Amino acid sequence: MSAAHAPALCRGRHARGALSALSRGKAKGGIGLTIFGGSSSVAVDLPLSFSQIDVSHDRVLPYLRKFAERVHEQGASLFCQITHLAAAGAGTAATGCR
Repeated sequence: MSAAHAPALCRGRHARGALSALSRGKAKGGIGLTIFGGSSSVAVDLPLSFSQIDVSHDRVLPYLRKFAERVHEQGASLFCQITHLAAAGAGTAATGCR
């Protein structure tokens, strides 16, 4: 298993390019489960953190399908970590984050 992390490898806010190649390579190497997209945001009103995947709309689905196909072809499963950071993602004074 590969733990989720935010490697900032997304292109155009979608799961493609280097991120897809990295996960496919892990699968080809024999990993059973690759977790990707650490902190990918479902919130349309908050900025993306760490150059992650924007999963706030259905436009991302064709990219996720292709990504899944490439990993599944190598016999592995995948899991996308998604989040809604709420006020913490906006960097408000209430959270102390900027």
